[in-house]
Amino acid sequence: MGGIQKTKASPDDTGLNTIFLTGYARLPAGITASELYRVVGIGIEVDAVTSEIVSADCTLATEVGRNFFSRLVVGKRLDEEFDKIVEEIERRYQGNAQKALITALRISREKYKAYKEAKA
Repeated sequence: MGGIQKTKASPDDTGLNTIFLTGYARLPAGITASELYRVVGIGIEVDAVTSEIVSADCTLATEVGRNFFSRLVVGKRLDEEFDKIVEEIERRYQGNAQKALITALRISREKYKAYKEAKA
């Protein structure tokens, strides 16, 4: 993935409350990123207690695309605000990788749910 796009620190700034989740989804054929990777990958650092996304990155081909994705998700709660995140991506990200990003994010959310259930 591109460089780490840390735009917001975890509550204690040590990262001890955070977990790292990934999700991958197939990209549509014919776009630059699919020529490079075939799949889009996302990585999100999430506060395990609040589900707030504190840092995010993805494998979109352009830095502006990676930064835009990060701004769309950082500061939002993966659990409680998932539908809002998807709506924002659908409304504001008009690139060809839109559905793949949403699918990768959905996979990350499922991993978060599994993590929370295992900790319960």
